[in-house]
Amino acid sequence: MKAKAKKTFILVLSTIFAIMFILTAYSTISAASVNIAYEQEEIKVFVGNLDDTNLLNKQSFLNDRKAIIDKFAKENPGETSKVLITFNRFLTADEVEKLLSRNENKVIIDEIFISIPNETGRAIIVSSGMGNIGDEIERELNIMIDNENNAEIKAEHKRMKAEYGIFAISCETDNITISEISKNEAVKFSDIFYYPKAERKSNDTGKNISYIALPQKPDGTYW
Repeated sequence: MKAKAKKTFILVLSTIFAIMFILTAYSTISAASVNIAYEQEEIKVFVGNLDDTNLLNKQSFLNDRKAIIDKFAKENPGETSKVLITFNRFLTADEVEKLLSRNENKVIIDEIFISIPNETGRAIIVSSGMGNIGDEIERELNIMIDNENNAEIKAEHKRMKAEYGIFAISCETDNITISEISKNEAVKFSDIFYYPKAERKSNDTGKNISYIALPQKPDGTYW
């Protein structure tokens, strides 16, 4: 699998207000269509969402998503898929590197979700691809710090750099590797960026699908 050339950048969601647009969009999801919002212009799929409002459907939903991973691993083990992996606790960059077995498998990181444990706020590091996770996070946080003129915000960025934990990553790798990673004790939920119902609706209507990663933090919140 060839690594994709990507431009590395960071999208910071450090306050409640900065993430409101995601949650506003999510509010359009109906209980009957877990994680899928059928809008006028497009179909939005909120990958990794485990919101409590869908509690009655939750176990069925989890079983269905696991079945997709098992099916892909069995039928197309060497084919590449994109997956969002949410952890059940905050991990260090080294712990994530070890979990992904980066020296053995070609796992291309797309997004790294970080936050200061037990505090409001999050940041999304959009990865260059195959670089060391810790190095990429530090480099992008340093850019934020260097480019920030507000002393208070700069101080918060420095705190993030010193205290962050990783609660989710999205990546691309072969299906058998996704299946193996998903069995790790630190993984809360793995969700492949493929929803058959949304794909069928897209084919029927011609509407584009937007897959949006929306992982929960270990405390069960999105904030």
